[in-house]
Amino acid sequence: MASLGSPSEVEIWVVDSQTELPISRVPYTSYKWQRCRNRISAAEVTVAADDQGRSCPGIFGDLVGWARMLVIERDGAQVFKGPIASWGRAPLGSDKAGDVTIRALDKFAITQKRMVGATRVGIESAGAHFYQLLIDAKVGDPLYDPYVINLPAAVSYLTTFSREYRVERVERVFDCIDELIRSTNAFYTCVGDDVYADEALIRNQLGIGTTFDDVGRAVTARARPVLNERTTFGAPGIEVGASEQITAAYVGGSNEGQSGAPLIGTSTAWDGVFTYGLLESGKLSQRAKDQDDVDAEALIRATEMATPAITIERVRLTPDFGSENLAPGLSNLLPGCW
Repeated sequence: MASLGSPSEVEIWVVDSQTELPISRVPYTSYKWQRCRNRISAAEVTVAADDQGRSCPGIFGDLVGWARMLVIERDGAQVFKGPIASWGRAPLGSDKAGDVTIRALDKFAITQKRMVGATRVGIESAGAHFYQLLIDAKVGDPLYDPYVINLPAAVSYLTTFSREYRVERVERVFDCIDELIRSTNAFYTCVGDDVYADEALIRNQLGIGTTFDDVGRAVTARARPVLNERTTFGAPGIEVGASEQITAAYVGGSNEGQSGAPLIGTSTAWDGVFTYGLLESGKLSQRAKDQDDVDAEALIRATEMATPAITIERVRLTPDFGSENLAPGLSNLLPGCW
């Protein structure tokens, strides 16, 4: 059984983006990194003034946007890797005068630098739209990318939607994907070299809950990590918010239907299940073009807002946090795992 543990060594490197050969070792005083669901994650490293911070060129001489990456290694395993996006030095007179801060993004940030690559109009699964946007923009093609990024296959089981993408609109791929994520049941996360888009596939990365056969016998169970007195420092804060809870969702289309009436999708799929009364919420869809689109988006909205939002904040994990499936290098500690 692997646990989070306490790393005995953390090394941070500036590397060449294409070859990943080390350029320089970063003498950090502090660092932080993320793994995020449905957004681009970031990392930040600080170099003290006494460790090349004030020297010229010092650490600055090795920093190049996009052509250099920041790599954070934890006991020899890479836990973050991505292009350097910005850096700066604190001014004299400040509390951290001379300290250098280097900031990096995960590799999916390349979608913010690519435009829609082909005009496509059609009905596909949300996963197919996601995949095609990346392929058309040459994301994942070594001839165009400053670094290696591995794309997953299209997720075919997701709900189908009509979408229209046109080259002449000069839209960023990231903006189209962001709309797709917010309006449909598509998903992504980027960790290291790999983009994941199948939420169901990674859901059980850290363990599978107990399942039963037709006669009630337990057939599958792999222990999942849990939050308790042993695996957390102090009791985490918990907030339950019912202010956004609804029983009816409405989604308006961005154009009018064939009859001349506006497109409006409605869903009351969870009315009376978790609460009752007429609790409504509506929004306009940026891309929906037909009745099926607004109906599907309304059902997704009704499902997402059917229950109160539960937020667990400021969870500080102890070295004992883990499960029998947790990889020692944290490679399968992925956003989207349940």
